[in-house]
Amino acid sequence: ETELFIGTSLAGQILSKYPLLDNPKAQEYINLIGQGIAAMYGRSDINYYFAIIDANHINAYATPGGYIFITNGLLKNCKNEAQLAGVFAHEISHVNRKYILEKFNLKGKDNSVMSKIGTILEGSAQTTKTSLSLIINQIFESILYKGLDKDEELKADQEAILMLSGLNYNLKSYVSLLSSINEDLQETSVSHTHPSAENRIVVLNETIALNNLKGKRKKTKRFNSYVQ
Repeated sequence: ETELFIGTSLAGQILSKYPLLDNPKAQEYINLIGQGIAAMYGRSDINYYFAIIDANHINAYATPGGYIFITNGLLKNCKNEAQLAGVFAHEISHVNRKYILEKFNLKGKDNSVMSKIGTILEGSAQTTKTSLSLIINQIFESILYKGLDKDEELKADQEAILMLSGLNYNLKSYVSLLSSINEDLQETSVSHTHPSAENRIVVLNETIALNNLKGKRKKTKRFNSYVQ
């Protein structure tokens, strides 16, 4: 419940900064793709939500509780469904492993929320509101500006490529997406919050080779019919 509360609050802050893209057809499509991946590889204890936000920069965001956003800028750089699926698989990986809760010391060894939140909730109403707001603001700052740890991004990439293989999506498509946006990433804040594209590509290719992963589907025509 606390994870969902934090996630919902963060999603609200993201949407207050970047509104939803006014494109119902594309919104419905990306939600179906995201839900399909989550049904196979997501956690069973939460619901997942996927949306395009009206922002031109290249990024995607995941909050605790399963709220996942892709910017219109990143979506425009995707050329097929396999690339979109790779982005969502990467973000689902962050949610699955409760990375944000762990980073901010909100996850116990048994994956339950730690006593830090419990202590806050036992305080006065004003103290509770102030303390939770501070935590949520810190997480919001981390997600949008400071970024996640670079090792975490590489782990999410590795898990994403495994999901893509399991769904028979073309693996090289996700790798090529990283390569194609590399130059743009250097000019944005994302370059400070992610490992270099070159590093990510090396790790992905090693993961594909070591695990003998395969995948064929690109679904370019279907992607273009909804997004382009």
